[in-house]
Amino acid sequence: MSSKNFDGNNFHYWMKAIRNHLKAARLWEVVIGTEVRPAAAHLAAQWDHLDHLAVAILMDSIRDNLLLGITGEETAAMIWAFITSKYHDVKWGTSASFLGKLTALKMTNGSNVNDHLTAFKELSEKLNVMGEGLNSSQLTALLLGSLPDS
Repeated sequence: MSSKNFDGNNFHYWMKAIRNHLKAARLWEVVIGTEVRPAAAHLAAQWDHLDHLAVAILMDSIRDNLLLGITGEETAAMIWAFITSKYHDVKWGTSASFLGKLTALKMTNGSNVNDHLTAFKELSEKLNVMGEGLNSSQLTALLLGSLPDS
């Protein structure tokens, strides 16, 4: 089971963790709806089993206080669609905010390098998850520019 629980504020990190977990369990296609329920009864029963597993993994990875809005959704794909429509904020303003924070990020003399690198990585990953990722040359330039002169 995923150790990263969705709490309503950590969507991008949770999404990355749960996606990897579901891919490892070979359930991702069921969750995103690319593997649809077959018409043949014996195949439909197998698909239903996979869908129930995916639902259990998704529901177990979400904090209890957020489950009320999801209880009416019947399939893993419906749960995923509900969560992403509510929490996956990919508005231009949000992307611009993350990019602004990334470009403004500056490490001060005497600060912890690991803390700075973690903050830099978190912001760049948020942009990447939103489909607004920067290429390695851009990230390198921003990272080098964020370091102190001495």
